[in-house]
Amino acid sequence: MVLSSSAQHVTVSILFDSHPIVVSVVYAKCNYLERRELWSQLQLDLPTDDPWLCIGDFNIIREDMEQRGGRPRLWVAMEDFNDFIDSCGLTEMKSVGSKFSWCNGQKGMACSCSKLDRCLLNPVAASLMFEAFVK
Repeated sequence: MVLSSSAQHVTVSILFDSHPIVVSVVYAKCNYLERRELWSQLQLDLPTDDPWLCIGDFNIIREDMEQRGGRPRLWVAMEDFNDFIDSCGLTEMKSVGSKFSWCNGQKGMACSCSKLDRCLLNPVAASLMFEAFVK
């Protein structure tokens, strides 16, 4: 069942082994002001008792170490994203493989790579899916 949607996300409730799980799939805008709208919309989707997965392309890094090459990310945009994560009590699902999820495909000095894609979980989901990982 679709719970909410916007130009940047869709949130659904699904049954897994007859237990509800809320999943928000994100494709965030490149502009940080437009992403602020997304953070506000997702905060409204935050379930109180159900597991919640918030997955997709957030189009922003959490810290400078999540980027190599390219233009520096706006500090305020990273702060907005981290504030959203903290205010919702989310943690990041473990990941394996490359530390970057996106690359511009260029070579040499023009190459830019970032971690833009991730899976975030609320405490209820983290306790149920403690062995899960993203690849």
